[in-house]
Amino acid sequence: MPISMKKASHETHFYAWSHPVCSVKLASQEFNLDKYDECIHLTNASIQQKYFHQNSNENLPNHHMWNLGTFILYLENEYGKGDVWDKSIFPEINRSLRKIAHSMAYHTELTPGRFEIFGCDWIITEDFKPYLLEINRPPCLGIYSPVSVSVCGKICEDLVKVVVDRMMNGEEDTGEFEIIYQAKIDDLKRGSLRRASTVSMASDKGSHIFNRRFSML
Repeated sequence: MPISMKKASHETHFYAWSHPVCSVKLASQEFNLDKYDECIHLTNASIQQKYFHQNSNENLPNHHMWNLGTFILYLENEYGKGDVWDKSIFPEINRSLRKIAHSMAYHTELTPGRFEIFGCDWIITEDFKPYLLEINRPPCLGIYSPVSVSVCGKICEDLVKVVVDRMMNGEEDTGEFEIIYQAKIDDLKRGSLRRASTVSMASDKGSHIFNRRFSML
């Protein structure tokens, strides 16, 4: 999820973008709550690369990653729900990211032309609900497998389109990135001041009540 600020129509805007291309990271061993080995419960590429040749399932790729197409095919073959990613999982991910972007916008140094890219890790439950595990700043763009080559390459290619090409020309193609949240920086700054004022008033009130109670003891 890249965050960018752009000068347009004499107004400065804050944008949050989302990209659908991703990798699905797999553990080398079958899930088991009776064991706490890292190879079972941590699917980070930096962890799983130590277990590339210790697979418990012959269908597991040696690099322990799927691309999105393989994951969708798995959902179709195993559950008959090949469309659940587009209809449910990814829209729910974007709804969560939209709320996060709105919240973090008030705590971000808002400077025209600045951008950052974040990597979000999700876990998907048996009923196809995505839950956010963590947000990495910045994400790992290391090359661990053929999947990471294509995923990282595509995201970096489209990132340049967003933060360079679109900065020069607002009509330029942005690849597969889509805007999921936008706001005027001036509005965000005014909102931050109002929030700070509210917190300050609440803090002063709390201090006053505390002092009054203390003096009564």
